[in-house]
Amino acid sequence: MNKRKNVLMILLTVTAVLVAALGCYLKYIFLPEFDLYQEDPAIAVPFLLLSDRVAQEKIQLALVPQEMPTEPLTDATEETETEPFTEPAAEAPTEELTEELTEEPTQPPTEPIVIDESWFDDVLFIGDSRTKSLHNTMPLGKAHYFCDNGLTVFDVRFKKCHSKDFYSTRLDALLEANSYGKIYIMLGINGMYMPHEDTIAEFVKLIEMIQEKSPDSVIVLNSIMTVGRVKANYSKDYTLENIYSLNEKISELADNEKIFYLDINDFIADEEGYLPDEMSKDGVHLYADYYSLWVQWLMDSAATLGIR
Repeated sequence: MNKRKNVLMILLTVTAVLVAALGCYLKYIFLPEFDLYQEDPAIAVPFLLLSDRVAQEKIQLALVPQEMPTEPLTDATEETETEPFTEPAAEAPTEELTEELTEEPTQPPTEPIVIDESWFDDVLFIGDSRTKSLHNTMPLGKAHYFCDNGLTVFDVRFKKCHSKDFYSTRLDALLEANSYGKIYIMLGINGMYMPHEDTIAEFVKLIEMIQEKSPDSVIVLNSIMTVGRVKANYSKDYTLENIYSLNEKISELADNEKIFYLDINDFIADEEGYLPDEMSKDGVHLYADYYSLWVQWLMDSAATLGIR
């Protein structure tokens, strides 16, 4: 009897060790790429992953290449046939001189900009865990992503990041080594506790560095994505008033020539300005199913910028 108990205890111990080892691997090596279970005990992670359908879908979307159906914007307007112009016969001159009226020449219609994923081939995305999740779930074209969990506008100029497209490097070196036509920046949620004037001063320094290292790049500032109700009410730093106030100051950095501003909250926030509860588990990061909507918004909004 004692022998059976000993064997059972050994089996239970070995099983617990194996589960703990698997949990450590998942928590500290595999799952950080998907921003999953960072706060949960390692031994519980395998069981959480087995029961979390959303997490499984998020990992599946990141590991399996997927094509997102997008509806291309309409091509340029079709040319219409016009009748050949015939000059009217000149009228006999009258005694009274009349002032010749001239009409302003009409400008030919400009062709609409057609945006698909290839438009983002020369884009560099700079951002935190939200942008990193976008990269892992629904990467756009051949775009590069300089992003990391917890990245802020205060450390982005000094921190090293890496991705499948480049080894660990600083932002200034990345800008010198590559030619980017457009640079998208979405930072700020991790520094909401800082005074707004300090945050804006760091945005200015970041913009100046980009313009120095990559003078031909167009900069597209993205608003800080709003948060869910629970997150907004949990801390004074994440209130809607604080987020939208800082976004207004970020928007003032745009000159609509070389620096543009896009507000994702016009698209993603609910009527009260919050991130809808059904779109996020923690009130900050989107469920995997909703990254396709973010991608579609990026393509739709890019067409409004007038950047070719």
